[in-house]
Amino acid sequence: MGRKFRNENDTESEDDNYNLTKEEEDIAYILRYNSGCKDVSVDNDDVSYTRGDRMIECLLNSKKYGVSSELGLFKNINDATDYCQILMDKKLFVRVDKKVFRKKDASDHPENTKVQKKLKFYFSNLQNFDATSEAYYLWNYNPTTLFKKIIGVIMMLGAVGLCLMPLWPAWLKIVCYYIGVAGASFICFLIGLYFFQQALFFCLLFASFGKLQFTILPNLVAECSFLESFVPLYTYQWSIKKNKKEN
Repeated sequence: MGRKFRNENDTESEDDNYNLTKEEEDIAYILRYNSGCKDVSVDNDDVSYTRGDRMIECLLNSKKYGVSSELGLFKNINDATDYCQILMDKKLFVRVDKKVFRKKDASDHPENTKVQKKLKFYFSNLQNFDATSEAYYLWNYNPTTLFKKIIGVIMMLGAVGLCLMPLWPAWLKIVCYYIGVAGASFICFLIGLYFFQQALFFCLLFASFGKLQFTILPNLVAECSFLESFVPLYTYQWSIKKNKKEN
């Protein structure tokens, strides 16, 4: 589950055993993955954070525990706030203050590219749960998602299948061979595309005497999703140096 974040004044151990009941585990899972959490890096650790108002909305709109559900565990904001306080006391998440640092000069970035904001979190001394948009919470609790469990089962079955490779029929071996060749070819294509990107960039930069910065697929090696690596298709920037005339 990664490193457990906690307030500096908290002297409890960093044990990942939160002593949750089945109901608390279910509700904590719903909050963790359905309350609009965003990922951020804190001290080289990938963690998730969310706002207090979104957590309350998540509980009230829950199909299983919300206002319109059969159980009706959370009938109003006070019920949801009290329950979030219980989970907070068990260190499933901690309250933090968020600071946003914006770069003053964005001229160094090519056009059509987003300038990422730098976020910094500071542990708050407030230990009460605040159900407003001004309160932020950093999650310690990271249960395994159903998708990851399915992937784990598939990998386990794949490992067993590889051990039984001598018993495979001929057609299955041929299919796996072509899949491997296709995967290797795609990786080689991406590597070649990167070298072509760099070669084209420096050739145009040299031909324009350092004025034109043209980049195809600027997010090709950026930390983003696979599809976002191919958006935008290109960026360019034409810089003109102004010579200062001495009077």
